[in-house]
Amino acid sequence: MKRPYIESLIQARKSCRRFEKHSDEFPGKKEAITAICQAANSAPSAGNLQAYKCLVIHKKERIKRLAHYCQAFVRDADFVLMFFSDSASSSRKYRHHGALFATQDATIAATYAQLVGEEYGLGSCWIGIFNDAITSTFSIGDLSPIALIPFGIKEGKKTGIKLPDSPVEGTKHRKALT
Repeated sequence: MKRPYIESLIQARKSCRRFEKHSDEFPGKKEAITAICQAANSAPSAGNLQAYKCLVIHKKERIKRLAHYCQAFVRDADFVLMFFSDSASSSRKYRHHGALFATQDATIAATYAQLVGEEYGLGSCWIGIFNDAITSTFSIGDLSPIALIPFGIKEGKKTGIKLPDSPVEGTKHRKALT
């Protein structure tokens, strides 16, 4: 039996820490960013509050500065999405559960973003540990950083973005379900 597309997509997605280096915009970059952000925006959230924010960083000098605060390979990304929880907005409705629900909202949105990035043939890697200076450097106020996700054309895939209806191939090693 043929595996459903979304299942194939999930199985094919792997963390990518090596991106092709580009001196300029690659074809389809703006369309990919838009599709990825639309996917994140459509993710389920507690009470449909969408208690998170997403910052898109696409200028090379800002990406390099961001890499300084987390991991060096980020500097080669074509763009980075930064996800933040907005506990204050969630706490108005959910009180002491607000921070948890805001974190969950941000993580679900980030996951949707990664899946659509894979659909477009882009590599990505979830980064959850970074320097606290990110908060002041990127002017995010009271929001809490949850994840940084660099996206780029996977090293060795110089053909650029594939069409979203392209077949997804590959599997990854995981622990047994038992």
